Parts: sequence; structure tokens; C-alpha cells
Amino acid sequence: MFTRIHVLKFQNKVAKNSLKNTCRLINDKLLKRGLYSSTFVDVNDSNLYVINTWKDEKTSDKAHSQYTDFVKQVKEMGVNVVIVGGDTEVIYSDPSILQKYTKVE
Repeated sequence: MFTRIHVLKFQNKVAKNSLKNTCRLINDKLLKRGLYSSTFVDVNDSNLYVINTWKDEKTSDKAHSQYTDFVKQVKEMGVNVVIVGGDTEVIYSDPSILQKYTKVE
């Protein structure tokens, strides 16, 4: 698996919530194209982390390349964006823990 972590710093809460909703819509589409999971971490009113886990790096790169213009526009709006990624190892206590997650079908 491969994970990309998007660190987003906004001017205010309204801007953060607006982009968060847009990212949810995008990720709903990407779940059908190799995205395994997406986690939104609301750090505070102006910081958001989006953690996307993919089948593999190739699948992630393919999807990510389709949104380079979107990322550029977000940066032009004044949002500080840092994206890092790497191989992923997921561990959990019990398979039933997955029932706490929302599954999109």
C-alpha cells in the first residue's frame, strides 16, 4: 500500500470547511479508482490533514497527476499545501475495528 498525507493550512475556518467538502467529493470518485481509504483530521480551525491510502504508488501517482491543476488553484487561493507520501504498513487490534469506519459503495 501507499499513503499520501496532505497538510493544508488555511486563512480561516470557512475556507477550510469549503475545501474539505470539495475533497470529500473528489475522494468519493477516487474510491472507485484505487483509493482504499481517506481520513480527514481537523487539527484546528485553520489546519487540516488528509491522509489517503492507495493500492500502490503507481495508482496514487496516476490519480494525483489528474489533480495537479486543482492543487495549483488551491495554492493560488492562499492555502499552504504540503504533500508527502510513502509505503504504508497498516496494523490494527482486531478486524472488527473496521466496522467503525464508513464504507462507500
